[in-house]
Amino acid sequence: MNFANSSGLWLLGLLAPLLVMYILKIQRKREVVASTWLWQTAQRDLQARHPFRRLRAQLPLLLQLLALVLLALAVAGPRAPGTGPLVKHLAIVVDISASMQTREAQGTPRLELAREAIVQRLAALEPGAEVMLISAGKEAQVLTPFERDRRRVLKHLAELKAQDVEGSLLSAVSLSVSRLRQVDGEARLLIVTDGALADARPIMTRGVPTEVLRVGSPQDNLAITRVDVVREPGDGDEGLSPVHVFASLKNHGKSVRNVYATLRLRNVPEPLASRQVQLQPSEEAPVVLTFESVPSDEGAGLIVELSPHDALGVDDVAYATVPHSRKQTVILSPGDKSPWLRRALLADPDVELLAIPPDRLESAPIPQGALLIYVGHCPSRVPPESYVVVAPPLGPCLVDELVPSPEAHQITQWNETDSRLRFLSLGDLNIHSERRIRSDSPQRILLESQHGALITRQLLFGREGTLVAFDFGESDWPLKASFVLFVRNLVEQARTQRLRVSQGVARTGEPLRLSVPLDLTQVEVQLPEAQPLTLTAQDGVALLPSVPRSGFHFFSWQGHTPGSALVPANLLSTAESQLLTSAPPETFSGKVSERTGAAGHLVDYSWLLGAAALGCLLLDVWYFTRQRRQKLPAEISVRRL
Repeated sequence: MNFANSSGLWLLGLLAPLLVMYILKIQRKREVVASTWLWQTAQRDLQARHPFRRLRAQLPLLLQLLALVLLALAVAGPRAPGTGPLVKHLAIVVDISASMQTREAQGTPRLELAREAIVQRLAALEPGAEVMLISAGKEAQVLTPFERDRRRVLKHLAELKAQDVEGSLLSAVSLSVSRLRQVDGEARLLIVTDGALADARPIMTRGVPTEVLRVGSPQDNLAITRVDVVREPGDGDEGLSPVHVFASLKNHGKSVRNVYATLRLRNVPEPLASRQVQLQPSEEAPVVLTFESVPSDEGAGLIVELSPHDALGVDDVAYATVPHSRKQTVILSPGDKSPWLRRALLADPDVELLAIPPDRLESAPIPQGALLIYVGHCPSRVPPESYVVVAPPLGPCLVDELVPSPEAHQITQWNETDSRLRFLSLGDLNIHSERRIRSDSPQRILLESQHGALITRQLLFGREGTLVAFDFGESDWPLKASFVLFVRNLVEQARTQRLRVSQGVARTGEPLRLSVPLDLTQVEVQLPEAQPLTLTAQDGVALLPSVPRSGFHFFSWQGHTPGSALVPANLLSTAESQLLTSAPPETFSGKVSERTGAAGHLVDYSWLLGAAALGCLLLDVWYFTRQRRQKLPAEISVRRL
């Protein structure tokens, strides 16, 4: 037995005044009477010298004492153990995945129901029990280690918020089971979840008594499960180009749903396109939203939204960006040293060719996503963007080294799986060069002769590089169609890298890597519905460890080459959007009991004690009024005599 509010026991102090009232003599008034024969008993009391009289057992006194004791116990909130053993160590795993944001019929989120159930469990624990609180989103996070201070646990519990991520209980349960096996005394594990789990791998809880508390009821839900954006080439003098947004909708419900799919630009309330869609139960259907974009729309944010919203609002909205054009900037340094390469680049209508001398290359502003081609020299540091080095002098060049070689080279093999050499046949090439590449990794060799490597690939801090040991004029390659195709492949690879960075879509719950200039040390990022953060940039990469919210993430930086990037993040999870079913029983392996609703280990008897106290007071009133009615006729008869 323990008390939720032990300060209520101070009401027992009223017992002393009550007893004093019953043993104090009554102060009587003096009256003149004809005879004292009928008042002898009262006369003996008046002659007593002590102010107190002997306490006699009376039914009203007993009823009032009992009512006061019961009332004090009721205010103190007694709780007696229910079924099951008392717990010395309790680990609580709380599901904070996206589905815990689902609002029930009364408008209460599932996480709030979970919070109320945990508060009841904490109030029911015996004094001295230690509690560990762990949140389970995409990854596990220990909010409080084993703690006896309930206020600290309740503080972290009140600050807990559901994230826009897929749920995984595996790591959180494994961590809590490992901690519980190391403690002495009765230990239990409480898992609070709605059962909508994206990771359905079996969870081992053997050796630890486990209780799974499920919150929430089945709900119909319509979700966006996929978003893709395609931009067609522009035509006309105004540069208008159609942009097609493809969205896949899934009806996770048992009834027909009619919704409007609306497309709009970020920070613009007016819609660009809208369509009405009807989906049958369990149906998945695509919807295409199209609008005409202008050149200034490149990189702008796009929002696809379903209306009206349903129980889970996070999967009713998806985010994307307007793709950049196919126009690819290529910087040739120097611009007149390789005419064959220059001619092949100019043959591509989607290439914007710029020539910059080598002595100005490091100080000149480099457009973001440009392809750098070094002819006859090697960069002194890692290039800021994708790069190609052609015929550098002998010696080290970034991660490889150019060494002397016999002049005649016959091609022996090439890597057909690499995107730079796809659809190429190079067996008939004749190369006359006195250089070859000494590479420490055979997997990076793209083109090889009997003397060694002639072309290798490099990957430095997210920059894709290509090293060519010979000048193209020292071979008959420019006279073949495969040379133009090779140059086109180099440009296409740089374009793909640029588009991937500029219009990349992140997944919530996963790290977000962003390529930035190499000289940066700090990057500012504005998160959705949160305060700005400052990230540390190193080796040209800024890393956001985890994306907790869906929406737009705006990165900006200063330095030699200022810039910015808008990266959308989406949930797009079928498992989190499925709100009709719960996790299968085989998900939990071990001694597991399941409950639905609030959890209670101890039984609260406050209401019963309060009702008993009220009953005693009512009985006291009844006894007092009954006694007066019985005495009234006797007094009347005495007066008549």
